[in-house]
Amino acid sequence: MTAIAQTAHVSGRHLRAFVRQPWFVGVAIIQPVIWLLLFGALFSGITKLPGFGSSAGYIDYLVPGVLVMTAIVTGVLVTEREAHLVRLEATVSQLEGEVRALKSKLGDELSVQPAPPAKSP
Repeated sequence: MTAIAQTAHVSGRHLRAFVRQPWFVGVAIIQPVIWLLLFGALFSGITKLPGFGSSAGYIDYLVPGVLVMTAIVTGVLVTEREAHLVRLEATVSQLEGEVRALKSKLGDELSVQPAPPAKSP
């Protein structure tokens, strides 16, 4: 498998997981918009100060910063989710090993018995 195919496979897996969590999609879309509206309005007058040195508006400086912050926050959230899944998988495999060890020690005593029928009133 080439590096491009591997990258496409991993990217597809992450995008499917991303779309399956609508709250995450909403946050990823709404958060940059809020930052642009809030900080754009808050610092709009900074271009009028002496020494700003450019006729470009503040939004020209704000948008790249918001894009980088969105990428960082999204990356941290995805990395944290993956780390949680790895810890969960390790816990489950450890529990499965313990159950197998108990079954081998106890034999048939550990078999699941059906529940008794419910009594009617």
